[in-house]
Amino acid sequence: MTIDPRELLGPVLSASVEALVAELVAEALAELPRSEEWPEYLDVRAAARYLGCPSEEPVRKLIARRELPVSQEAKGHRIYIARAELDALMRSWRS
Repeated sequence: MTIDPRELLGPVLSASVEALVAELVAEALAELPRSEEWPEYLDVRAAARYLGCPSEEPVRKLIARRELPVSQEAKGHRIYIARAELDALMRSWRS
């Protein structure tokens, strides 16, 4: 048996809760940088910021496990990650 939360809260309180949630989500989304503001390719530090990681370590672990494709001129040179790859990674986390 599924109970509709609107039945428990009542129509007035339910509408207030929905409005509050919508406002909080809008504020959170407004704080996120838009993908157009990020370059097409990011270094590891920028990729960590893009993913919302507190440090570079999670990104480096994804690279080491070959879960995140990267571009690099030569071994030992700076690593670049396509923003599209980061977006695909985040989409895969949702499934």
